[in-house]
Parts: sequence; structure tokens; C-alpha cells
Amino acid sequence: MKYERLICILNTRLLLILVNWEMFMVERAYQYKQTGKLLSIHKCLQTLKDNSAKLRNILTSGCKGLAKWFRWVVETLSSKHWLEKKKNKLGFEEILCLTIL
Repeated sequence: MKYERLICILNTRLLLILVNWEMFMVERAYQYKQTGKLLSIHKCLQTLKDNSAKLRNILTSGCKGLAKWFRWVVETLSSKHWLEKKKNKLGFEEILCLTIL
């Protein structure tokens, strides 16, 4: 593999990670303000990673259906991806959230 191709692939993957992270953080902040519950980082990023092919297809086809895809992301993350509480323990994310807010 040529060096330029490798750099292109790595940059593309990094960009995808950053886009997924930003979508997660925006949705997490919104859901926390609305419900007072946190979204799981692992669950959300895994779902976004698994469905990144759909986003890639939408972006390469002229962004048709992008709003529909965003609605699907918001609906999916807010319905199935809550952070599970451990018995009698505060998780790292809860401690971090309490210190920041």
C-alpha cells in the first residue's frame, strides 16, 4: 500500500470518529438536560460505528435523507442507550458529570 493511500484511510477514519463523537456529545447533553439521565459512551459509539456505512452512502449521494438519518440517530440513542447503574456505586461518567456541572 502506498503511503498516501494509508494516510488518506487514516484521516478518513479519524474524521468519522470525530463526527460520531460530536453527534454523541450533542445528543448526550440534550438528553441529560431533558431527562437527567446519561447515555452510555460505549453503546452509542458502537451503534454509530455499525451504521456509519449508511451515513457514508447518504453523504456521497448528495446528502438526500440526511435529516431522516439524524432523526433515526436521535430516536435510537435516546431509546436504547442509557447508562446502566451499578449497584451502590457511582460510575466514572456520573462522577465526572457531577464535578463538571
